Amino acid sequence: MGDVLWTPPADVRDRSRIGEYLRFLRERHGLEFADYAELWRWSVTDLDAFWRSVWDHFAVVAHTPPTATLTDPAMPGTRWFPVAN
Repeated sequence: MGDVLWTPPADVRDRSRIGEYLRFLRERHGLEFADYAELWRWSVTDLDAFWRSVWDHFAVVAHTPPTATLTDPAMPGTRWFPVAN
């Protein structure tokens, strides 16, 4: 396959934004992911939980909180975070 061009440092989960997000998921939702591929798989199979966790983790402020994450799992065409504004 070729030479490895870069390997993340061993403490990447301690020092990176993605590591911070993974800690949030573990502490707040009891979710644990062994690697990026597992996180990605969850993000595309449970759209509602993934995007809601992103909303919560980044503390999005809205005058009216969302009633749902998306109106329909079919894309394109869904509405994200309906009624939130």
